[in-house]
Amino acid sequence: MKGQPLRHLLNSGTTISIKSGDVSVIVTPSSSFTNSDGGAFAMSSITVSDILDTCNGKVFTIKVYDNSNNEPLSIGTLPGAGAADNSVMIWWGNGYFEGENPIVGANEALVSFPNSGDVYWNDDGNSYNNGYAIETAYDGVSGLFDPGAFKFNLPTPIDATQVYKITLETQDDSSALNIGGVSGQGFYAYYID
Repeated sequence: MKGQPLRHLLNSGTTISIKSGDVSVIVTPSSSFTNSDGGAFAMSSITVSDILDTCNGKVFTIKVYDNSNNEPLSIGTLPGAGAADNSVMIWWGNGYFEGENPIVGANEALVSFPNSGDVYWNDDGNSYNNGYAIETAYDGVSGLFDPGAFKFNLPTPIDATQVYKITLETQDDSSALNIGGVSGQGFYAYYID
């Protein structure tokens, strides 16, 4: 969507297809309307769908930007965090395994916030804001998702007029990610621990 600010796409039903090499996914931002102080739309979630099995065990990093800064916008400050998080890492477990270790459930995912060290499972309905941090088709928790998709709910919605672009990066899981605030621990190690 070159040249088209995302704020015009929120709640328009428009999806964004992102392709890198032979892997492509669909990213769909969603907003909600708050009817106070004159009312305003705010981006409240980001759904990533059409995730191929080649992405099992991969980490998706999501960042949101405005049109004037090189630094990502804050997606919220979680309890215990020294500073606001401006990115989130989501591990798409989905049947992943290493050697003799346990197999991760289909459509299972974890979300981690780098500054706070907080990690939430897709079936944890009391993450923050009295809801799910991440929703998937895992065990039909929400019943709203097809396999191969997750919905990340932002801890603090972002004013829709500020949203210009969303970046989605993928990488292999690694002990360098320090998941759960533990030095040398990746998502899979966190999962099986």
